[in-house]
Amino acid sequence: MVFQEGYTTGFPCCDGVTWCVDIIDGTSWECDSFYVRIRGAGVHNKWLVAHESGHTLGLTHGRNAKPVKAESDTLVGIMGDRDPLPTALGSEPKAQVDNFYG
Repeated sequence: MVFQEGYTTGFPCCDGVTWCVDIIDGTSWECDSFYVRIRGAGVHNKWLVAHESGHTLGLTHGRNAKPVKAESDTLVGIMGDRDPLPTALGSEPKAQVDNFYG
């Protein structure tokens, strides 16, 4: 994972963005490295960093899960969209990764 700080052109909605750059044939991706950009301006929210890091592990938002889950569903955990962003992590990120990869 490569962590960066700053605005991401094309994503005015988001305080954090995760992507990979390993396109292999013009249509599919083989992601072996990820970029995580947080629009921090020197202030980094631990929950947001954990959320974006979850994307690098293959975790998705509830609306992208199969079956689709509500963003508030406990199974979505830290990968749910939150407004305002939580400031504390608690045990949620570890429990979600354990459940996903368990």
